[in-house]
Amino acid sequence: MTLTEAGFEEVVAAAPGHVAAVREYWMDELEPHELSTLRRIGAAVDAAIKRGRLDPASGISGPGSS
Repeated sequence: MTLTEAGFEEVVAAAPGHVAAVREYWMDELEPHELSTLRRIGAAVDAAIKRGRLDPASGISGPGSS
């Protein structure tokens, strides 16, 4: 899949509203301990993506998984 220049411009135009909505509806509503948990979840997902697969125990796999 390729993002066209016009598509990229749409993404850029939508970004400020998207960021504001995520902050308002997610980040501003979470308690500090919830944000900490969300950071750990994000780090785990990032690590799985970088390995090229998700946790085999989840039953979900991605490219590069066996």
